[in-house]
Amino acid sequence: MKKQDDLKSTALKFALLAKKSSKQLGLRKPQKSVK
Repeated sequence: MKKQDDLKSTALKFALLAKKSSKQLGLRKPQKSVK
């Protein structure tokens, strides 16, 4: 159960990161080292 929760939160984090980076892509040129 705990592993599934960890996976869920990790997936959420990645989704947020993807949203952020896609927004940045629309605003300006992509940077290779985005953290």
